[in-house]
Amino acid sequence: MAIHRRRIQQGSVVPVTAPSFIAIVSAQALEDGKLEIPRAVVRQSGDLLAEMILLKVPKGANWVIELTKSNGKIWLQKGWPEFARHYSLEHGSLLLFSFQGDYSCLRVQIFKRNTMEINYPPLEMNYPPNSSITVEMNHASSHDDGPDPFSDNDGPDADDENGDNDDADDGGAHDGI
Repeated sequence: MAIHRRRIQQGSVVPVTAPSFIAIVSAQALEDGKLEIPRAVVRQSGDLLAEMILLKVPKGANWVIELTKSNGKIWLQKGWPEFARHYSLEHGSLLLFSFQGDYSCLRVQIFKRNTMEINYPPLEMNYPPNSSITVEMNHASSHDDGPDPFSDNDGPDADDENGDNDDADDGGAHDGI
C-alpha cells in the first residue's frame, strides 16, 4: 500500500495509507459503461487520483482506464466497457481494488457472484479489437523470487465445485445478489 502524508494542525505530518476498497458491479455500471469509485474512497483520496489509472489484474494483464470526474464523483470510464466485457463481469460481480505505489495504479481481483475468484482469461494479441485502450502483459522473469500469490494453482475449474464452470446452483450462498 502506498503511504502519503497529510498536514494537520500546526505543521505536524501524519502518514495516510492508501485504502483498499471493494466495488460491486451493478447492471447500471455495465449499461452506462462506467463504474463509480465508492464515495468514501473519493472523499479520502479523490484529489490524489490520476486521470488515467493502470488496473493490474492477476496473471499479468495491465489495463489503462481513464477516469471521469464530475460533481464530487469519480468513475472508471474509458476502457471500462472493454475490461468488463473481457472478464465477463455481470451484475453482482465483486472487485477488490488495492492501490500500488501511488494513486495511478490499482491491483484488482475479480470475484463472481458465488464469491469465488474468477479464472482470468488470457488476452488475445489484438484485444481489445479496434480500440485505443492500452493493454499489456507482464511476463514473469526466470529469476522470480517466489510464487505469485495471485496465480491460479488449483487448475482451470478451481472456482467451481462441480467442475462445470458456471454459476448454476453450486452451493454459492450469494448467487442471488
